[in-house]
Amino acid sequence: MNRELRIALDLSHFHYRISERMKEIGNSIDYNKIFSRPEIILFSIDCTEKNPEKQVMEIIKEASSEISYLPFLIDGFVKRTPDKIHGLSLKIEASPGIIQLHDRLKELLIMEGMKFQSFMYDKNRLYLPLMEYPGFLDAEIIWRHVSRKNCDPLTRLLSLAGNSPRYKIRDFILPAESFRIQLCDEKEVLKVYDLVLKRSINGNDVHRAREGFENFRRMRGYESVETKYSETKDSFIISDLHLSHKSITEGAARPFYPGDSKRMDEVLIRNWNNTVKPSDTIYYLGDLTYNLGPDICNNYLSKLNGELVFIRGNHDSCLKDYPEQLLVNYSGREYLLVHDPKFRPKDYSGWMIHGHVHNSRVADYPFIDFKNKTINACCELTGYHPVNLRDIHRVLEKHEKGMTDARRFFLYEEISGEK
Repeated sequence: MNRELRIALDLSHFHYRISERMKEIGNSIDYNKIFSRPEIILFSIDCTEKNPEKQVMEIIKEASSEISYLPFLIDGFVKRTPDKIHGLSLKIEASPGIIQLHDRLKELLIMEGMKFQSFMYDKNRLYLPLMEYPGFLDAEIIWRHVSRKNCDPLTRLLSLAGNSPRYKIRDFILPAESFRIQLCDEKEVLKVYDLVLKRSINGNDVHRAREGFENFRRMRGYESVETKYSETKDSFIISDLHLSHKSITEGAARPFYPGDSKRMDEVLIRNWNNTVKPSDTIYYLGDLTYNLGPDICNNYLSKLNGELVFIRGNHDSCLKDYPEQLLVNYSGREYLLVHDPKFRPKDYSGWMIHGHVHNSRVADYPFIDFKNKTINACCELTGYHPVNLRDIHRVLEKHEKGMTDARRFFLYEEISGEK
């Protein structure tokens, strides 16, 4: 009897964030079938052997021997599913590492004489299926809503005859990454291969899982191990550490074992102090904790280097003496510092640096948006380190001089080639 196995990217710390977005869509369109498990499938394999898992895991191990992590970009919605059935999926832009892994897996599967199907399209395109459409009319209505055409006259006309989402479906763009590959069937995940540890791990092995996260953070530069001070006095920005907040590890897709706020606090404080020396100025744009008391907040503040300029966030009720907005000048350029970007004054047309939105609305608030003049200083977009205002100033100058044609940068790390 034939059995289908799937080689897929393990969504690691992004699993919860993607699952929540799928639930949000399901709540809006409750008459459609929402897939219960988010998957980015690379291959499906038609196996005739009785226990093929060991053979396939060896193929995964060999194919990924030179790969340690796999970045990708979730780039909005597309009107199709990987198997070409009409439906709705998230479009995945694969990185060179994923393309390399895919091509090597394909080569090895052919060498082993296995019957398989690739789910890589257009050289670098993968799909994360969300739902199957029940019919052409509903398909067109849903697609128009997720494509931000919900106010279009044709959409309104079609909605009279079909079913419309009960509320607006937000666009979904998210830079993400995986450091695991999973082998699964239609029912469950069977095995997981950790690219950092270079070994298969059991889903219940908490020790190995924590070790994988730690090694991944250090490899990606999300966890610093030494100080990186400059000789001059610098100014930095960062926002929304949410110290001691357990659920933020999953809610904001942070690279920590789920709920491990103790380790998260240690890393974020060390990253801060290894970047900011005591004589530097650092602008903190709110939400130090998640509504904790003044004693805990002040204890955290005492551990942080730098001359701190604090902008109060919506979860900083214990820190009432700090402003909610501040105008600062750096190298002749004015910046409005505010926690929540929705409080930008209507008559203000300059650059705004903000926090609050984390990485939940990257489509609207990337790290730098040149058109709308916004900078998102939430730590998820800054690599979990404070960002030097000098770096931002240089990039803005290059853009104003026409030396870069980028419309936006999703993450701080993307500006490294522009500085």
